[in-house]
Amino acid sequence: MLVIGESVNKRYMSLMGSPWNTTPFLAGSPQVTAYTQYHSPAPNTVSSLSRTLALSKAIDGSFDLNRNVVALAKAAGYGTLWVSNQRSMGPNDSNVAKMGHQADQNRFLDKMPVVEPAKDDFALLNYLESKLNQPGELALDSVVFLHMIGSHPHACSRVTDMKISLRAGQGRHIDCYLASLQKLDKFMQALTQLLARHAKSYEILYVSDHSLRVAPMTGVERVMNDLRLPTRNIYVQPQIQEAYDTPLIFISSTQNTAKRNETPLSGFDFFHLFGNWIGVESSWIQAQKNLQNPTSSAPIRVFDWHKVVPLDSLPDFPPMTP
Repeated sequence: MLVIGESVNKRYMSLMGSPWNTTPFLAGSPQVTAYTQYHSPAPNTVSSLSRTLALSKAIDGSFDLNRNVVALAKAAGYGTLWVSNQRSMGPNDSNVAKMGHQADQNRFLDKMPVVEPAKDDFALLNYLESKLNQPGELALDSVVFLHMIGSHPHACSRVTDMKISLRAGQGRHIDCYLASLQKLDKFMQALTQLLARHAKSYEILYVSDHSLRVAPMTGVERVMNDLRLPTRNIYVQPQIQEAYDTPLIFISSTQNTAKRNETPLSGFDFFHLFGNWIGVESSWIQAQKNLQNPTSSAPIRVFDWHKVVPLDSLPDFPPMTP
């Protein structure tokens, strides 16, 4: 199971060491391995996932869209199912949608019929459960891809069913963002429970496409927040390190002790991590880039929309604390 998240800043995940209690399930599960030094290759959905999910090069930022995770799984003989809560085709994710359409089965939740709860990531799980409840709907050896809408701005529209329990004092949009991370935690818990009901063993790999700048409000933004207008203190910002601070998480039903891996890892190497995870041997796949004992990707380089630059050449800001 590959879960593709959206707009998640790992600096605000308790799993990754944040004082904000946003991910109690993930932080407390013995089945979880957290890769604390993983970084997305680019700062927004289309630029990042084109390089994360396809064979790409950190040296120049290039990628081969034909050699992607779906094509790799199919070439290895796996059945493939792609379920997405993002658009089936659009200017912001067309490369991603093209990959999804290559799967043996695909379902984009912006298409009819509606899966409840509509426009909510838990609809992904309801659709997946409907597949699991029908014998023969999925090949015994399958890779399932779930593409979330996640914490995509504006986060307040993603958490209408959530109690806002964490308050940063920087406006409702930041509070909603923290709630969206709590909702991600509940989603991952529900997914593991679903798989446990249907399989003796399972593995889940979660990666987010990119991070966001989470900043204190200016005086003008405080006025906008009081008027319940959208503020600009949480946004895509390619010129800072925080934009690339995304989580990589592995969950295994056979793991009994929580693990943390602090090896510097680049999203440019995700294709190799994925290929080795599903057991592919290929001249495309570098064997040393694996989840069990990954080699370092340092020095980390990122594509800032214009060129590839060293991550540590970008300015950085400390995260907000409770």
